[in-house]
Amino acid sequence: MNRTKYFSADGMRVLRRASLRRAVTGLLLVMLAATIPSGTAHAAGPKEIFLDSAGLELLGGANRISIAPGANWGFFDWLQAGAQLSYQTLSYGDESVNTMTLRVGPTFNFGGPYATATFAFMGLAIRSGSGTVADPLDDPAGTGLALFIGKRIPLFGSICFRPSAGFQMAGKSTFVVNALAVSYFF
Repeated sequence: MNRTKYFSADGMRVLRRASLRRAVTGLLLVMLAATIPSGTAHAAGPKEIFLDSAGLELLGGANRISIAPGANWGFFDWLQAGAQLSYQTLSYGDESVNTMTLRVGPTFNFGGPYATATFAFMGLAIRSGSGTVADPLDDPAGTGLALFIGKRIPLFGSICFRPSAGFQMAGKSTFVVNALAVSYFF
C-alpha cells in the first residue's frame, strides 16, 4: 500500500480546509445559539466587538503584521464566548507566509465591570497558511490551544484600549503581544 498519497502537501491542504470549514460552521451555530433569548443569560452581559492589530510574534523567529477582528457575547459578568479571525503575514528572513487563524472559546473577566476588567481567553486556534517555508519546523499551519491575558482600559464611552499577550500553539508555538487593540461594547 502506498501511503505517500495520504500525507502529500495537497492532501494536507484539503484536510486543513475541511477542518477550517467544520470549525467555521460550528462557530456560526454557536453564534446563532448565543443570540437566542434565554432568561437571565441574554440580559447578563453586553456584546463586544474588538480589533487587534500589529501583533508581535516572538519565540518563533518570525516578523508579523496582522489584523484580527473578533466578537464576544456576554453570558454573565465573568463569562463571554466568542471568536476571532485574523490575517497575518509572517516573514522568516527571505521567506514569507500568509496565514488565517480562527480562535474560538470563552473569555473570563476578572475584577470589575467589562470596561475595566482583566480578561483571560482560552480556546481553540486553527491556523491555515499559503506559501512555503524551507524549514518544516517554521510551518505556522495547524490546530492547537490559544491562551491570552489582557486588560481593558476605558478611553471614552463604550470604547476601550484592549492590549493582550499570550501563547498560541497552532502550528509553530509562539508568544504573541497585541499592543494595538480596541474594543466596543453594545
